[in-house]
Amino acid sequence: MACPAAAQAQAPVPADGGGAAFGESPLAAEPAALHGRMTTIKGSRPDAAGKQVTVQRLVPDTGWQTLGIVAADASGTFALPWRAVDVGRYELRTVVDGQSAPAQAQTASAEAAVAELVVYRPVKATWYGPGFFGNRTACGQRLRKGTRGVAHRTLPCGSVVEVSYGGKSVQARVIDRGPFRAGVHYDLTQATARDLGFDGLETIGVLTVSRPAEPAERKRR
Repeated sequence: MACPAAAQAQAPVPADGGGAAFGESPLAAEPAALHGRMTTIKGSRPDAAGKQVTVQRLVPDTGWQTLGIVAADASGTFALPWRAVDVGRYELRTVVDGQSAPAQAQTASAEAAVAELVVYRPVKATWYGPGFFGNRTACGQRLRKGTRGVAHRTLPCGSVVEVSYGGKSVQARVIDRGPFRAGVHYDLTQATARDLGFDGLETIGVLTVSRPAEPAERKRR
């Protein structure tokens, strides 16, 4: 994984401390949605007690898209099973009996009806570090025990990815090349794996957040 290179070192992206645990938010998917797999969107709106609740997501350039309709119980609590599609970050909202919460009246129930849905791409990952500490990575950074980052075979050095595992999520930069094991797509540094509570060959969720801009001279070619 680690090998010499002349590229400038990339500073690691600090961990965000992990996402909120499932059930803490008034509206959330459990604990993170993985593309192509079933998840459950749970929520609670006092004004939805005993009514039909429509759960929608905001799709760029398209507008609000209905994910499903579910009946709320007497307390306004609901749970909608949904198969996650389209990797990305989306805004969620709820509509009660065909009427969304008034935009001007920001009541507690109206605010509880808005949340964020993140759909990650499921991939196999491993972690590395011991035996490579002190070496320069393929992107030119000196690998330390506290270095947060990931290795990927093709994503440009400096790209930022969001990694989700076990209900936690962190953002990290691509700082190395690898892994080179068939069927494995990401190698987490020891520090990144520790932040997530990750240990071994397992499935994680990944979302590409950003890629470095191409040099102007390369764009002209």
